[in-house]
Amino acid sequence: MRAMGLVVLAVMFSFAGSVLTAQAQDAAGVAVKTESALGFGGIVAQGASATMTVEAIDKESRKVTLKDDKGETSVVKCGPEVRNFDQIAVGDTVKIDLVQSVSIMVSGEKTSPSRSESVEMERAALGEKPSGTITKTIEATAVVKEIDHASRTVTLEGPQKTLTVMVDKSATNFDKVKIGDMVNIEVVETLAIAVTK
Repeated sequence: MRAMGLVVLAVMFSFAGSVLTAQAQDAAGVAVKTESALGFGGIVAQGASATMTVEAIDKESRKVTLKDDKGETSVVKCGPEVRNFDQIAVGDTVKIDLVQSVSIMVSGEKTSPSRSESVEMERAALGEKPSGTITKTIEATAVVKEIDHASRTVTLEGPQKTLTVMVDKSATNFDKVKIGDMVNIEVVETLAIAVTK
């Protein structure tokens, strides 16, 4: 499921995106097939993590130099959303974890394509080391416009765009999917960052 990619949320800490892109180690995708009265579908989860050490701090510019376990460094600027910036010290450890889960369920229900998005954020209390979690949830429905059971491809039309995807052989009951079916999709991405001594 690497084709889905990781959508990095860099809202809380401006350096999160660059650190995960440069230093993250991908975890293997885990597929869970489910069946229900709605039809069939599944959940795929994947993640990435990185651990860095604070090498230097420029408090005036709010820039932090981080070093990974390979000795490579990255200079990142911490925006005003990084609460308790003054609590960061040289030698601290910065742990970043990103988890994405995608849930897909095929249904015969007839509804209009739609999309909604929400973001929840938690931050450390005043006086503590900087930490926080952002959870972004996207819910969308799309309609099956074209399907090729032989090549296992399906074209989905959503409220904003149309895309063609390949369905993995592990997905059961794919032969039952037909043009006009609705596909309910939920994507949940959680980014957690913690600075510790």
